[in-house]
Amino acid sequence: MALINNRQSLLIIDKQLTLYETTEPIN
Repeated sequence: MALINNRQSLLIIDKQLTLYETTEPIN
C-alpha cells in the first residue's frame, strides 16, 4: 500500500511539474 501511495504522489508531482513547464514560454 505504501508503494502505491508513493507512486500516486510521484505521479501528482510529475503532473504539477509538467503543468509548470507548460506555463513557461518554450521559445
